[in-house]
Parts: sequence; C-alpha cells; structure tokens
Amino acid sequence: MLRVLLGFVCALLVSVGFSLLFSLAICCGVDPEARFVSDAASPLLGIFTGAWLVSRKYSWTTGAWIGLFYVVAWLEFWMYVMGRFNPLLWLEEGVAHLTPSHLLWWALAVLAGALGGWVGRVRWSRLVALLLAVFLGLVVFMEVVAHPAPMEPIPGFQVERIGPQEDQTTVYLLTFDFAKQSRFVVGLYDCDSDDAQPYDDSNTSYMGQSLDGLVEKLGYRATAAHRQLLCAINGGFFGESGFSVAHHEEPMVEGDRVLYDVDLLRPRDQAWFLAINSSTSVLGGQSRFSMLPAILWQKLGNYQAVLGGVRPLRVDGNSVALKPGAGATSLQCSRTSIGWSADGSQFYVLVVTDPDSEAASQMQRKMHWPHAGGWDVRDVQKFWEEKGVPFALLFDGGESTQLAYRQGADDYRQLASGYEYSYTLGYFRQRPLLGTLPILPPSEGHRGVLNYLYVEGPMDR
Repeated sequence: MLRVLLGFVCALLVSVGFSLLFSLAICCGVDPEARFVSDAASPLLGIFTGAWLVSRKYSWTTGAWIGLFYVVAWLEFWMYVMGRFNPLLWLEEGVAHLTPSHLLWWALAVLAGALGGWVGRVRWSRLVALLLAVFLGLVVFMEVVAHPAPMEPIPGFQVERIGPQEDQTTVYLLTFDFAKQSRFVVGLYDCDSDDAQPYDDSNTSYMGQSLDGLVEKLGYRATAAHRQLLCAINGGFFGESGFSVAHHEEPMVEGDRVLYDVDLLRPRDQAWFLAINSSTSVLGGQSRFSMLPAILWQKLGNYQAVLGGVRPLRVDGNSVALKPGAGATSLQCSRTSIGWSADGSQFYVLVVTDPDSEAASQMQRKMHWPHAGGWDVRDVQKFWEEKGVPFALLFDGGESTQLAYRQGADDYRQLASGYEYSYTLGYFRQRPLLGTLPILPPSEGHRGVLNYLYVEGPMDR
C-alpha cells in the first residue's frame, strides 16, 4: 500500500510538471485553444510515470492499483463537490451525474498505470526518450487540432474566429441571420432544473456540470424536437453562497416557467432584462428581442424567455455610459456578449477568451502589472460600436465564459475559459504559465454556470 501511495503522489507531481511543459509550449506559439489536449494527456502521462517509478519490473498490477487509487481519490472529491457531507446527495447528485465519459477516462487511468508498471525499471534514458517523443508528438497534435476545420454550411449561421492575438486572446463572433433562416430558436436553459431539488434557487451541482455534458443534454433535447443545437453560451450573472452553491440574482423565464422572484443585483441601472418573444409574436409584429430596464413580475409570462440581470452596452444605437459595476468594468478577462439589429433579423454572439484566469487578471490590476490577454467592458462596447450594432448587452464573463458551437453533423467545438483547478504560476513572453491539477475527465476541471443561452436550428439544411 505504501508503494501505491508513493506512486500516486509521484503521479500528481509529474502530471503538474507535464501541464507546465505544455503551457510553456503554448507560450512559445502553440495555439492556446489546444490546451484541452494538455488537460487530457498530463494526468495519463503522470500516472504512467508514477507507476514506472515505484513498480518492479513487469509489475503491472502495482501500476493498475496506482491508477485505481487515483480514480478513487477523484471520485471522493467529486462526491464532495456534488453533495458536500450529505450521503443522500452523493447518490442524488454525485452518482446521478456520472456519465460514460467518466468511466472511460477512469479506465484509461487504470490502463496507464498498468502500462507504467509493466515496463518496470526500463533505463532512465529510454523512458525519457519515450516521454519526450510522446510530448513532442502531442505538441504537434495540439497545433493541428487547435485550428477549426471548415464549418459545415448551415444557412444563416456563420462563425468568425479572430486570433489568437499576440497576447493569446481569441475572439469568436457568431452570426444568426433570421432573414435567411426564420426557424432559428433562441432559448434559455436553467441548470437548477436538473439537480436534486429543481427550481429551488439553490443549485449545488453547477460546478460539476461540464460544458460537454450540457451540450449533450441540449443536443439530445433538440434532436427529439427535430431540431439541431447550433450554439450554447453562458448566461447572466448569478451569485454564490458557500462552496459551489449558486443562486439567482434576478428573475428568469424558461419556456412557460416564470422563475425566481428576487432582486439582488446592484447597481440597479446595470441590471436590465433580455426578453425573447415567440415566433408567433414576431409574426404578429412584435420585436424578436427586447432589452428593458425593468419588467413587472406579472408581465414576465408574456415572453417566451427572459433573463434578468444583464448589463446594457448599446440601446437604440447609443452606447450606455460605463460605470464600475457588473462584470468588473475595467478588468481584462474573458467576456460574453450578445447583440442584434434594429429589426431583430441579425443576432450576434461575441465570446472573448483570455488564456489567463480571472483571478490572475484581478491580481494584475491590483498590483498594477501589465495585463496579459482579455478585454474589459469598454473593449466589448467598442466592438459593437465599430460593427454598428444598435443593441448589445453583457452576460457574465471571466471564469464563467462558455462557448460551444456546431461545426459538423456530430461535432461541436467547445471553449470553456474557467479553470477551477489551475493556477497562473508566472509568465513567459507575457503569456501565462498554468499549472493545472490533473483532473479526469479533463472537462471537469472547468467551471460550470447557472444558466445558458442557446440557439437551435431546423434539422434539415
């Protein structure tokens, strides 16, 4: 058992070391959006090396036990994140949210350990050569997969990628042209709908719901309605009360449900409402999208979807004066914003990804250090001004920034900026060196959010 525990500790340390090496490669020019390869490879390489360090020759069983120990340790932490110290919630939240992806990655962890133990005490020179070859091969692979393949044509749907820029900031602009495709559907999804106590305004699993799990869920629901999910982004601002327990700060409407009679977000002049009308109402002459400073609780049911607590940037072609407030006005970080034309025929989604963490950006601002990546609120507002978009608003951003969009028939490109278990250890060429704790599945290393905005289109093209 002591040998297994020692191998587990070695695996953790080596995994973090590999994540730093991959991060250094990104600082040297590899596309930062390929970091998901590093997130997946570092833990497995660490488990393999840890098993090799402590196993006797051909002792694959010792290595397998190291991998299994790793799985058990992460499973215990997963249960704590999902249910705290409540065994009932371990079943209702933890076990209930496990997916085949979890089992696949955990099986790979055991296999990596068994392989590391099987090779036994191979000479250092050969092992280092092998790991170096694997590392370089993965770096090349990262550069290949980081560049999006040509998107499968979908009428009225366009994706423009800008960057990565010199500081590794990457910008995505998604355009939905209702004039070309009138059957787009813009809706909201509240993650409080799928925990142990739905719609109680206390969601304990939002941090445990990764973006790929959310996309799979929304995609399945869209397919059942003979539609296809085209994109999903994080929604409005929300609050935290305790470790990963989220609550709503403003009302919302999801489908036919009017939810959460609360008014918590301040300053009040920055907590507006995004309202989306049904296609029937639009055909009747109403605007497709509305941005309002207030909506009476009794009137919320008049809309198909409503998201309270969003920050106005552009109203009727005029930019709103910016003051300190929601979204940390002067903080350069990842951002999420939407905009639309005066007649509602053009709908835009803007996502800015900062390679650094929000906490690191806050430290840079506090210490008056040079900022490394990201946009502040004025940068977002200026983007809409230059594009001539008359209506625009800001969603939650920073670590909460999420983006998934359809790239092919069964392929989504996903970007989740928030790293719950990584830390900026320094900078090289003004780019962040990130040390990431080895998480399996790797997608669980990203924050979730409390609600999402999504766009669906017809199944036929």
